[in-house]
Amino acid sequence: MMKLIKCSEGAGCSWCNDETKGKAEWFYNYLIKKKELVNFGTKNPNVSHVDCIHTIFLSAAPSIKLKKIDAAAAWRLYKSRNKNTSKKQANYMLSTETTDALKLSAKKEERPLNLELEIIINTYLEMKNKGKVDLDILNEVKEKLKKN
Repeated sequence: MMKLIKCSEGAGCSWCNDETKGKAEWFYNYLIKKKELVNFGTKNPNVSHVDCIHTIFLSAAPSIKLKKIDAAAAWRLYKSRNKNTSKKQANYMLSTETTDALKLSAKKEERPLNLELEIIINTYLEMKNKGKVDLDILNEVKEKLKKN
């Protein structure tokens, strides 16, 4: 596992004290893509650490400061994307077993699987079973749809 080397003689800053799992690997890959780490054409399995963003972009030059700001912004975007991925949102109301059953069913019937639609259907069925669906309103909607 790759380790993040903290700046400020090991005391760390707010960026490197962030304990998010996999941060060192993510930042290493970010630096490779941005070609900030020289002599690494591909990911080197022998590398066991990466320095804090403040150490790597230590220079006071405006272009280096901008690179540091860009790296920090990229990390914030990555973290927020991780929390809000559509897969996690789609699976929010469905258990793992239900999701697996839906996937198997879709595969068996050779049809595409839309988990968001499945959530809507399952939520409707659950509300209907609990008697929370107003059938009068539903019938009015159906009548209006028939007229159009």
